[in-house]
Amino acid sequence: MHHLSTFAPAARASLRCAAPAFAALLAGCWDAPPPPVAPSLETVLAAPGTGLQGQIAYASGRNGSFDIFVLDVATRRTRRLTRDRTRSNYPAWSPDGTRIAFMSARNGNPEIYMMSATGDAVTRITNDPAADFEPAWSPDGTKLAITSTRAGNFDIHVIDANGSGPATNLTNHTASEAGAAWSPDGRKIAFSSDRDNPSNEIYVTNADGTGGVTRLTTLGAHSPAWSPDGSKIAFTTDVNGGPDYEIFVMNADGTGSPTNLSNNPANDELPAWSSDGSSIAFTSRRDGNYELYVMNADGTGGATRLTRSQAVADLSASWKP
Repeated sequence: MHHLSTFAPAARASLRCAAPAFAALLAGCWDAPPPPVAPSLETVLAAPGTGLQGQIAYASGRNGSFDIFVLDVATRRTRRLTRDRTRSNYPAWSPDGTRIAFMSARNGNPEIYMMSATGDAVTRITNDPAADFEPAWSPDGTKLAITSTRAGNFDIHVIDANGSGPATNLTNHTASEAGAAWSPDGRKIAFSSDRDNPSNEIYVTNADGTGGVTRLTTLGAHSPAWSPDGSKIAFTTDVNGGPDYEIFVMNADGTGSPTNLSNNPANDELPAWSSDGSSIAFTSRRDGNYELYVMNADGTGGATRLTRSQAVADLSASWKP
């Protein structure tokens, strides 16, 4: 993470306090590709009787550098969308399911790119000396909320999805802020920040930048993910003090007590809701490596392993709408 030395102390503190997979996502954007790993499993047979459906875009280090893959949940078949010697990460499906926004350092700097759902027609969206990553679509498909260091530290910016026009610094704070998630009605953006604590917490603000910022958690949390109906926010926390991390869910307005969904002595991180709200995909080290798993949105019935790549990591799940 040698490039991180140029960033604000708050940004570096946030990375130190983040869960391992989350910290790896942020820091790994600037690192050289990891060493080659075992040959990839481009196709894996489905576990029988799961009844799961849909497609999940994710980042995987299975081929020696991080690339974007798409997994068919029912059959467990994967297809590789990017083939680049530098890291590609943070895939995000467009609301209409036709495009995927993602981060790539293929031109020497972490920028936001766009491609079709089949990996074709790659277009560069941002072009800035700062680092841009973690794209999140507005529900109407016209905007992207991104994490950027344009102001000298990690902030949430909003840009046009086609790359035109200036970026708006939504959070504009000296703290380290990342992981934007747009509410389904398009009015709010949730994100994580260390502005009040040494560790991250979940905050929410109006998507147009008005009305200030509201803190939703007090237990140390990051990686918010809004449920499709807008009533819940899933997130990662080390509420038990670590070293294990769990997936919790709370009311979107912060009322009531959060519920532990994963409840496993492993690192369960980076939740992503299915489009119908019935399931949550996440990254876990339950079987040694960071792989993708899925569980019921109410936490019942245990978890089903989705990938078996034995890769450096399978991360950043994004479920197709």
